[in-house]
Amino acid sequence: MRPARLGPAWWIIALSSVGALLIACFGSLRAGGYALAIVLVLAALLRLMPAQITDGLAVRSRMVDVITLLGFALAIVVIFAVVKI
Repeated sequence: MRPARLGPAWWIIALSSVGALLIACFGSLRAGGYALAIVLVLAALLRLMPAQITDGLAVRSRMVDVITLLGFALAIVVIFAVVKI
């Protein structure tokens, strides 16, 4: 078993997540939630790339990861659209 390494996709998602959280903290909470959903969709799209690019994002099989990330993105969109802030 080889040790995990953080590929370029992991860094893109990590920095984008920090940006979404900054938007939620210092801007609009709803816009930050939508930005986080966009980051999750981006993570799902990046997870479809070859393994050398997505090191650090792979948890389970590729399709399970993609479906899970898209499900979380959809849940976040619904939550931030429905809840009165």
